[in-house]
Amino acid sequence: MTGPVEPSLRAQAVALLDAGHQPASVAAQVGASRTTVYRWWASVRAQRARAGKPEPPPIALSDRQLRILRLRAKGLSGPEIAAKEEIATGTVAHHERVIITRLGAANITNAVHRAWEEGLLRKRPRPQVLPPRHGDRAGYLRHVKAGEEACFACRVGNSRYEVERRAARKAASAAVAPDRPPVGPTPQLAPAGPPQARTAPKETRP
Repeated sequence: MTGPVEPSLRAQAVALLDAGHQPASVAAQVGASRTTVYRWWASVRAQRARAGKPEPPPIALSDRQLRILRLRAKGLSGPEIAAKEEIATGTVAHHERVIITRLGAANITNAVHRAWEEGLLRKRPRPQVLPPRHGDRAGYLRHVKAGEEACFACRVGNSRYEVERRAARKAASAAVAPDRPPVGPTPQLAPAGPPQARTAPKETRP
């Protein structure tokens, strides 16, 4: 767009961008080039950042679209991306059109540059890996699962766990039946003698 830019025209374009319109459609509505709209939008965003005003919500892309964008940033072509993602080449082209529209870019190369500016292609921090536990029951079981001999600290921790577990079971059983009389020694019965032979009663003669 040549000539001086009217402030009202720039304000109209910024209002449309804030409402969610894409730069290509905004450029067609206000009669300016997309390059001019991009320059307006970058200037307004910089002013808002200096003033501490909140930015519009981030650009939403699906996981597959982000993967396609990262592969494009690595220099892969459409057929190569289709083979890597195991999808059709037309599907890759469709996702790239969506990416270009949502990023307000002119083409997929410009979309990659826009994605870098928006922070969409930055590496995510790796999750912190905690060191393996030692000196307790969990460490002992980890040794057993790995099929290796447990260290001294884990053996001591496992023995402590077993002692505490037996004590807890004993206390729980005592709490269930506290009034049960103590069980004394079993009385011993006298040994039975040899069986006596039965004798028939004597007949008395008259």
